[in-house]
Amino acid sequence: MKRFEFTVSGRPKGKGRPRMNRKTGQVYTPPATRAYESEIRQAFLRQGGESFGGAPVMVEVEALFPMPQSWGKKDRAERDGTYCENKPDLDNIAKVALDALNSVAWTDDKTVAVLIAQKRWTAGAGGVKVTITDLTV
Repeated sequence: MKRFEFTVSGRPKGKGRPRMNRKTGQVYTPPATRAYESEIRQAFLRQGGESFGGAPVMVEVEALFPMPQSWGKKDRAERDGTYCENKPDLDNIAKVALDALNSVAWTDDKTVAVLIAQKRWTAGAGGVKVTITDLTV
C-alpha cells in the first residue's frame, strides 16, 4: 500500500471564490489562490512526492493553526491539539489542496474516494499536513 505525507508551512489558507472579469465575462482563479496552489504543489514535489496516477486514493488534510500570541501559557497548553473554529472554512482548505495536486499527485481529484479533514490549534508555526494513501488492493 503506497502512502505519502507532506507538509505545507505557514498559516492554512482556503480556496478563494472564482472571480469574473466584467469586460470579458471570463471566470478566473484569484492570484492569491493560484500562488497558494503552486506552494502546495512545490511542497509535494520538494518532499519527494510521486504520482498515484488514476488509482483511488484516500486524502487526509490536517490544518494546523498557530495560537494567538495573546493566549497565556496555561491556555496554550490546554488548547494545543484541540479543534479550531477559525476561518477559513474547512471545505475550502481541502478544496485548495485537492485542486493544487491535480495532474501532480493524481490524474484528477475525482480519484479521491475518501477525504478526511480537520482543523486544530497548534503551539507551533502552523501549516497543512496532507497524507495520501493508495486504496488499491
